[in-house]
Amino acid sequence: MKKVIIILVCMIVGCIFVQRQQYKKINSLNKELKIETDSLKKQVDSLTSEMFVKDIQIGRYEYIMDRAQAEMTPDCKEELETILKQTE
Repeated sequence: MKKVIIILVCMIVGCIFVQRQQYKKINSLNKELKIETDSLKKQVDSLTSEMFVKDIQIGRYEYIMDRAQAEMTPDCKEELETILKQTE
């Protein structure tokens, strides 16, 4: 009977030891993932702000082009369209 109790205690201690090691591995992986997540969030934020600036620039360009086309003579419009086709 004593041998069975000693074996059970050893098994329980072994299980606790293995679980502790796994817990440490999971904690270290969790910290690494948190660091990667933070860096990805920063990158997304910077890309979002760059897109915002580009959207504003494109909007300004479209506004200027629309206004210029409204005020141009037909000859100027034709010349502008040929230039735009060549640059695209």
